[in-house]
Amino acid sequence: MVRRKVVPALLSLNHPNLNIIALGRREFTDSMYQALVCEDDECRKKFEPKYYKVDFGDSLVCEDCDKYLSKNETNLFYSALPPGQIEDVLKYVGLLKKGGFKVKLLIEKPFGTDLKHAKHLVSVIDQYGLQNDLFISDHYLFKDGVRKVRPRSFSKFKMVSLEDVGLEKRVGYFDRIGTLKDMIQSHFLNTIFRILNDKAEEFSDFKVDHYVRGQYLGYAKELGKKTETETYVSLGIKTKNKYLEFISGKRFDSKLGYIEIDGKRTDFGASKNDYKNVFSGFINDLRGDFATIDESILAWEIIEKIEMNKKPVVFYPIGMSSIQSIQNGL
Repeated sequence: MVRRKVVPALLSLNHPNLNIIALGRREFTDSMYQALVCEDDECRKKFEPKYYKVDFGDSLVCEDCDKYLSKNETNLFYSALPPGQIEDVLKYVGLLKKGGFKVKLLIEKPFGTDLKHAKHLVSVIDQYGLQNDLFISDHYLFKDGVRKVRPRSFSKFKMVSLEDVGLEKRVGYFDRIGTLKDMIQSHFLNTIFRILNDKAEEFSDFKVDHYVRGQYLGYAKELGKKTETETYVSLGIKTKNKYLEFISGKRFDSKLGYIEIDGKRTDFGASKNDYKNVFSGFINDLRGDFATIDESILAWEIIEKIEMNKKPVVFYPIGMSSIQSIQNGL
């Protein structure tokens, strides 16, 4: 993702004073890291980061990085770590703020590993006074097609995101969370939150109409063990006034992404501008474009209730028709 999305997006901003320091757990020199994340010569000419090997289990994270920080301007931080490791980043940025630095932190979804952990992260944010310095990124909210969907009154909502790829390099991470938490908890719920006027009221007494969990054949072999983790979800929810349907999965015959509101469809698919829009919004303080802490907590509350309806996974073949899966289920 860094090579395909993040670095090209940063370069496209053409920000004159953007000095980039990259932090990671692997042993790299500056030039080795540059070669890893750059796809072409143009990138290598423009992208010259400083790289530091760090321990994300240490709340100090990177003492050597302090020399690049300034107390005269806002220091920007971006974290794409798994949610279980975000606490130390929050503490690090929080300590910098208490030390007199101006800070802004952008973190990738999901916010927390579950409801309990998300609430714990809120307590850390409160402890360091980071409420107004934190931006929660969900690049789906910045896809061109999703941004076209405006708040409106409606009765039926459907969101579909099917992929033709499998685990790729996310083997361990994905199996710990599955499609429900990877896609529905963040991307799908954040999208519907943007359209609803009163999110908490709408979901105050929702019912799960159907919840199908699937796993593509060959997943266990790819992973190296058998597991009940779902790679596909078809979910129907009845809220106070609406019917919501969410469908997401991996290893279908084609990539497909769209939103349908009362029968009117908007495709969102792949987007070249999503991460550019994320970073531009972050730098320019467009807070209304980002997910909020309250929305993240609400999403986990919804997911916890959905998981009470969990059933064993059903299996589907690799290359199954995307259209057939939507029309007929698994």
